[in-house]
Amino acid sequence: MLPNRRDVGHGVLGERGLRTVLPPDFPFTIRLTSQVLDSNGSSSMATVCGGSLALYDAGVPISQPVAGVACGLASRCTPEGQIIKHAVLTDLLGIEDATGNMDFKVAGTRSGVTSLQCDIKGLNGLPLSIIEEALSKSKNARLRVLDKMDSIQDSPRHNIRDNCPAYETILIPSRKRLNIVGAGGHRVKALIEETGIVSCVISVVHFMEPRAHKRSRRRQRYPGSLIKGGISS
Repeated sequence: MLPNRRDVGHGVLGERGLRTVLPPDFPFTIRLTSQVLDSNGSSSMATVCGGSLALYDAGVPISQPVAGVACGLASRCTPEGQIIKHAVLTDLLGIEDATGNMDFKVAGTRSGVTSLQCDIKGLNGLPLSIIEEALSKSKNARLRVLDKMDSIQDSPRHNIRDNCPAYETILIPSRKRLNIVGAGGHRVKALIEETGIVSCVISVVHFMEPRAHKRSRRRQRYPGSLIKGGISS
């Protein structure tokens, strides 16, 4: 079954909430899937909370954890749509969303908001005071959710999981460029002539982390180091 407009929209909202904290130099492609089978609240905000924990568990060094909360509005209005009495509802339930006047979703960290979306129904608009109240209540609720998330996992894994390829970047000195490329260094020479580079960076990727580190160590030789091995010629 293909996702409908609602699924796509909620996914975009959750993605925007998490994209801000992703590391800019992370070497892997990230695919984050949220499967919500049933809900009595905001599935997109649940996706943000679960997605943040999933990134931590996968070893992605996000800058801060992200949580999301949806706020609703129950109001009494004049026939012209003017609000005369209201209550902002934190952590909106399904029935409150269906019968209420607002669905205000706010995702963010302890430092600020990363994404938000507001839908209103049966009103001509919202006064600024209600928006400020909703932002304040959503922040308080978001901080409580972040405290609960931190009690489960408050930092990313130090090492990525075993089923992920290991990745390491090594700076190669200019005098070692030809040894890395081989065959007389014709590729490096052509690259230097074309781009004018003066240094090389080699990335080692392998699905077995110990082998990746072993391969990277083979490329690092320092004066005075002891190397064990046989002599072939």
